[in-house]
Amino acid sequence: MKQIQKGCGFLVISLVLLLLEILDEEATIKERKLEILASSIDFGSRILKEFEDLYLYSAYPDLQTGVYTILAVVPKTFIPVNLTCSKRTSNGDTTASQALDIKMDIIEDGYKLPYDLAKLQCRFKTEERITRILVRNLETNISTTVKVLRPERDKGDVALCVAGPLRYKGNKYPPMEMDLIGFIELQRLLGVDRIFLYGMKLSQAMKNLVTWYRKSNYVEFTPWTFPLDALSFRYFGQNLLMHDCLYRTRMAFNYTVFIDLDESVIPVKHSSLPELIMSVDRDEKYSWFEVDNKLNHKHWSLTRAELRNLYPGYTRLPAVREVLFLRRDKRLWEFGRRTKFLVRPDKVSKLDVHQVTQSLPGFTGKKIPTDAALLYHYRSYAFNMKVEGTNDNATVLDLRFHERFGKQIIKNVDEKCRKFRDENLYFCIFKSL
Repeated sequence: MKQIQKGCGFLVISLVLLLLEILDEEATIKERKLEILASSIDFGSRILKEFEDLYLYSAYPDLQTGVYTILAVVPKTFIPVNLTCSKRTSNGDTTASQALDIKMDIIEDGYKLPYDLAKLQCRFKTEERITRILVRNLETNISTTVKVLRPERDKGDVALCVAGPLRYKGNKYPPMEMDLIGFIELQRLLGVDRIFLYGMKLSQAMKNLVTWYRKSNYVEFTPWTFPLDALSFRYFGQNLLMHDCLYRTRMAFNYTVFIDLDESVIPVKHSSLPELIMSVDRDEKYSWFEVDNKLNHKHWSLTRAELRNLYPGYTRLPAVREVLFLRRDKRLWEFGRRTKFLVRPDKVSKLDVHQVTQSLPGFTGKKIPTDAALLYHYRSYAFNMKVEGTNDNATVLDLRFHERFGKQIIKNVDEKCRKFRDENLYFCIFKSL
């Protein structure tokens, strides 16, 4: 009898293990289907290539001067001695006689970390279409190639570069997926023609959303990896990312906005960014325009009673910051601190996170008056509560933004949420009233 019971016990355990294996396999199949869906559009194959003690990214041409710029991350002590470049054309031609010395231009960021962002530049006198640049160390005879990227021309008026890689941060409210939807739909309303995103770690749902927006030809997405930690180079290679996006939008767009996913440049007097730009860019000498920052903190979000009063007739609202975070700080952050900017990409040479550091000769920057535009910063947390505050007396309810954009944002987000639900891409989160 004991042997029978023991045998039955083994049988039950085996059946349970088999069932768990089947369920796990089904879950894996479902997950794989989502992965296939998310990767149905090629997200690109650009990489940060390690070359000895350097990291080489993409190369961009300046066809007027013949200079080709390779964006690179280099040790602070690096000197490009014995480093040469050769052209590789569409027919594969590359010879030693074409080898040229590389000139280096450091892009300072003020953080004094072990690695710097640099432009490695070569000047080629040729009318041939150069597709790759061969970089060689003459001392070690080690070489590698860097792909030359050529931005599309005349694609629109205003581009937007999200000035930091997307990184999924786990559970939070509102969810990051809703942050992405709200951000994109507001930029549409503001007249942005194309959004450039770079991504590190994304949830499966975010991959699905990026794929959908990319299919609509409104979003460009580039996978992003960065090998150095924050003690070696700042914030996952942010300054490299920003300069890459600057070069990608040259000759393609008239203006490029650089902001984070939790920010938006909001015109005060005008209905769109193109109208705002026309009003401030009446002089050809300006290459960039700085916008001052005010915070819209999560801990100032409105109560259900306040939301019902602002949105009569609504039983629920999409959980996007642009709808829920309508109370903003009265404090204005000074120039260079949390400010962001928009540029004429063909007139700017070097960027920092909060300002332009170099323009072409004869060009300068301009501060956009706060009665013309503000940078809305939708913060989910405060770094310093003493500075960023909890006192409601230091805030103002932004009824003007609500009246101009609120209902249209809700309408557009609701429409997209229905599409995402119907296509089984993402089920949006709503706040019940």
